[in-house]
Amino acid sequence: MYIVTEFDEEAQVIKSLKMNMDEWNLRKHPKIVNTKWFAECVKQRKVIEVQPHHCLKILKTKNENNESTDYQRVPRYACQRMNPLHHHNRRLTESLEILAESAELETDSINMGRALAFRKAASVLKSLPTEITRIEQVENMKDIGRHSLNVIREILDNGKCTEVDELCKSERFRTLKFFNSIYGIGPATANQWFASGLRTIEDVRKTLSLKSTNKRLNYGLAFHEDLSEPVLKSKALEILKMVENEAKGVEENASVCLIGGFRRGKTEGHDVDILISHLTEGKEIGLLSTILKRLKERNLVLYGGIERFNTQDPMQFVSNTSIDNFEKCFLIFKDFGEECHDTVSEIADGSNLEFLLKMASQPRSWTARRVDLVIAPHSQFYFALVGWTGNKHFERSLKNYARKEKNMKLTSNGLYDFTKDRLLPASSEEEIFRHLELPYYEPYYRNA
Repeated sequence: MYIVTEFDEEAQVIKSLKMNMDEWNLRKHPKIVNTKWFAECVKQRKVIEVQPHHCLKILKTKNENNESTDYQRVPRYACQRMNPLHHHNRRLTESLEILAESAELETDSINMGRALAFRKAASVLKSLPTEITRIEQVENMKDIGRHSLNVIREILDNGKCTEVDELCKSERFRTLKFFNSIYGIGPATANQWFASGLRTIEDVRKTLSLKSTNKRLNYGLAFHEDLSEPVLKSKALEILKMVENEAKGVEENASVCLIGGFRRGKTEGHDVDILISHLTEGKEIGLLSTILKRLKERNLVLYGGIERFNTQDPMQFVSNTSIDNFEKCFLIFKDFGEECHDTVSEIADGSNLEFLLKMASQPRSWTARRVDLVIAPHSQFYFALVGWTGNKHFERSLKNYARKEKNMKLTSNGLYDFTKDRLLPASSEEEIFRHLELPYYEPYYRNA
């Protein structure tokens, strides 16, 4: 049972029922929800799960000192909550995410656990319908541990967190963060470089210029200034249109869409993720290699090739631990703007960093951009769309929920129900969420 009301506080509803709080708490009472919940039920034509933004202002409880405190009930999994891109508690989440990023830059399992704890706490705060102004509002919340709670308390009391301030000034954190931002570099290599005394990109370029044969890394070092420049959504849409033109030039019924952060509402990012499919199952085979060939003929590809995986066996992903089995290519794109007016293709030896550094320093009519192309069969398209939209924490939560609560395995390739011993089909993102018995959230609300 539900009580739908236009009141702002639960206490107002309880009072209108001519009951006091003690009487209310002793009874098995219905859920109190606002009219937004009712409107969404009508829109979806079903009774939907109650989310934080459907609840009234927080119930009053008692703490151990018998003082009134706020208590917010939050669903267990991030995928059960609305996580908007723009939320009410940014000053708190930014500090927690800095601590998470610092832990992720280390390579031991203890720090990985710390990073996840900070990410979980930040995710909870993003989902709250109001700004946190007092520590009592969050001290009993699930996923906000002692360390995160201390950070929140200090920010609420002093406007900042000393630990975060000191971390941001730390040479180690700033250097590891910078090294990790270089295309082709992960935390392990970043830590190795720092330990060997390297501190700047010029240090790295000078050290590796004559001995590095890692092509991916060499392009990342040579064109780092270009690749670290934010890509605006307007530019991402231009690149999407170029890829779409080439795809439809090969197969008229090819489908091409923007995924990743731009789909979740971001206005800028550091790469452009594009998902490609075909309305006819099987016609996507060979499509990516043809698109890549056409892009290279137009002199739009600086670096990158195809990573080949088996996309045709729908059962393979059940035992596979990788992110997906899709055919994909991670490119460095030559962005000439709206029109490509450079007809001379520069031939670069990717194993020669010194040569690439000279190319990058010369006057040129293009900017290097990161572009990832992913191709999926039509039967797996919507699973790929969910998986590649993100964000990372939302996807992790979605997979954990499927496994722990539904005895299912969810990947970007499909959804397998172990109880029914079969794959579950989906002709939309909404259908995937229905299989999982979860409320459907538009991409904007998946920024956990």
